Amino acid sequence: MLFLFGRSMPVGLTRYFAEKARDNGDRVMFASMGSFGSSEAFSELKVSPDVLHGQPVAVFQSLAQAGDFSANDYFTQMLIAGDTLKRYGAGPLWAVVPFGPYARQDQERAGKMDSVACDAAARFLSQDYVGISTVEIHSAKAQNLLENRFGAANVFSINPTGIFEQDTASFQLRLPVVVSPDQGANARADSLAAVLGADRFYVDKVRSEIINTRIAGSRGEVAGRDAIMVDDMVDTFGTAMKSAELVRGKGASRVFFYASHPVLSHPAWERLAKLVGDGVIDHVGLGDTVARGAEFENFRQQYGPAIADKISFVPTQELLYRHVKEIVAPHPAMQRKMG
Repeated sequence: MLFLFGRSMPVGLTRYFAEKARDNGDRVMFASMGSFGSSEAFSELKVSPDVLHGQPVAVFQSLAQAGDFSANDYFTQMLIAGDTLKRYGAGPLWAVVPFGPYARQDQERAGKMDSVACDAAARFLSQDYVGISTVEIHSAKAQNLLENRFGAANVFSINPTGIFEQDTASFQLRLPVVVSPDQGANARADSLAAVLGADRFYVDKVRSEIINTRIAGSRGEVAGRDAIMVDDMVDTFGTAMKSAELVRGKGASRVFFYASHPVLSHPAWERLAKLVGDGVIDHVGLGDTVARGAEFENFRQQYGPAIADKISFVPTQELLYRHVKEIVAPHPAMQRKMG
């Protein structure tokens, strides 16, 4: 099987796949990208067409801003890469998108004309890709939109609960309680609570617009207990900050925060430093679904190890590799002869 990595993927994850490929007879390819002076995007696949010959390809790309490129740039690269691979004789293509395609824009509300961008992105991707896998899709609505385009059997939301549970093992949790910062996080919090044998605490978040939220209340008991907050993504750290301050104010002995996707747009890094520095959060574990290595090094230099050492990027590489080899590679859609 061939693996093609776009520019947005973490170096450690790419290296892991490259090492596994050498051991198992697979091959790793890379796509570079840039833009002309007019900002027109271009993408170049670093592979000879001779190696394709109907071979199935798993294309890896996260759709979040990283480095000098935006999520829109990376999405364009996926479209160009898919078209290029098909033109040069590749077999079936599968999109492995650790951070999913515009999944936050999945709502249709009365009196509004919100763009359902998740569906629009899936429509374009499904022209060249037979299936899609992502780490913890944002919502059931987003998953349904993807399934309508790719087919229910060709869409996978990979559960990261196991890697978060492993990360907590070194902290010797005391009377753990798992916190969901909003209703949308209940399912993932329930999953982690079941693995840890923990109780639950609920934060009720109200959303007035796409990016405006407030906390309306809470339910449960955290006093004298270790509170483990879990969410699918962290963007500005606004909701996480309010929820962490809430559970700390209610007497939680320690507060842990986990999120699958470190989107981390402004002012996330500053808020993160304050939450850790002020002792509101004791440990932060973020999935490595988006390349954040360079930014984290800048963070470490600015705030020092006393704060930076309380933040870790939890590797998803083994989880993704097993999924691709055990689910994607033998999938009937990837076994079809093309052309």
